[in-house]
Amino acid sequence: MSESVTQTLHLARSLVLQKKYESCIKIFGDIKTKRNLYPDELHYYGRALLELGDTERAISALKGAETCSEPHWALYFLGNALKSSGRAAEALATWHQAMNYARDDLNFVRHLSEKYIGVLAEHAIGDVEKLALSGIVSILDHYGRRLDCQNHLALKIADQTSALEMRLNRSLDEIKRVSFDALATLHGLKNPLPAPFALRASAEVAIDSNDHMFPRGTASDNTRHPRFVARCEELYPDELTALDLGCAGGGLVYDFVSRGHRALGLEGSDFSKRDQRACWRILPDHLKTCDITQEFIISDNGKQATFQFKIICAWEVLEHIPEIKISGLLDNVQRHLAPDGYFIASIAQFEDADPESEITWHLTLRPKDWWLAEFKKLGLIEVDSPFAVDDYVRGSGNPSASDWDVRKAPQHGFHVVVQKK
Repeated sequence: MSESVTQTLHLARSLVLQKKYESCIKIFGDIKTKRNLYPDELHYYGRALLELGDTERAISALKGAETCSEPHWALYFLGNALKSSGRAAEALATWHQAMNYARDDLNFVRHLSEKYIGVLAEHAIGDVEKLALSGIVSILDHYGRRLDCQNHLALKIADQTSALEMRLNRSLDEIKRVSFDALATLHGLKNPLPAPFALRASAEVAIDSNDHMFPRGTASDNTRHPRFVARCEELYPDELTALDLGCAGGGLVYDFVSRGHRALGLEGSDFSKRDQRACWRILPDHLKTCDITQEFIISDNGKQATFQFKIICAWEVLEHIPEIKISGLLDNVQRHLAPDGYFIASIAQFEDADPESEITWHLTLRPKDWWLAEFKKLGLIEVDSPFAVDDYVRGSGNPSASDWDVRKAPQHGFHVVVQKK
């Protein structure tokens, strides 16, 4: 499956989950004018049609989706469509076929059993049938309670495991904190820190961002990657300067600064600053907060001119920005990027949301072509990357980030490297 098809599927799934069915149908309608839809595309196309009441077209689409990656769900929705059109017998046969694909998924089987009972309730008219239906309901309820008990036990075990993991992480964080302090002390005795930059920002924090109001990545990430710094040193042996947008704990800035390079990290949330976590307590002048989607100006201390960096990077940041604010962020990049500098980013393509609270962190899930078009509007053009995949800080399987790897899971995201033109 090509990268463009994978990206389309991620977007379609997101639209269906957000109940934006018309948008989903429009996407596939445009594709159908150029080629036939693939089974996975027919799956989401059919679901969207069904939700909008276009039953016959939904049936046609879902019948072509049986060989998709989730055949049980495609058949489940096909059965729903058939039942809605008054074809109960075909619906039952289709749901039975779906069960053959997912016998080990007890929740799916239980959910499907309720569909069977619904059909029986509509058509059972005799005393014998009603008695049989009552028995089926009792059996289902019995196994349902057993399943609920098993789920409750599994959740209890998961909670205990999570609590243990939390305690372990706190201990590891304290070890890292002490280690960073020791490293900073040793480094400071041998080499003074590079000169910091001055920042003038329109907004000190991204006050309306979910990453600020409900911090998650910014509260835990502190990605390190000396290999990236080493490659940047090869590209700029005379003078290397770096700006890290969405720096979280500041680990990458530390990697630059510890090698004697001037670097600055900007973070939209003040969580790490207030908590003095990770590198914020040892690099207070090289890590700052601001809303990177609103205008900011970085200058050399004591100078008025806007400073331009050789390297500007944003690792797993851009997908967190609402579409309406993308141009503001890229305008800041364009203003601060040196004529021979690189802007490098990893952009995730998967959902990141909490279903219970309905908080979403990944707000802009767009294909690579869309992003490149946005860059081009600000005079930033894609160029051949001078970096190997292993050089990238995120999306490379970097163990310090416990991250996805574009080589193993290209559907999870991509990298972009652009320059001013």
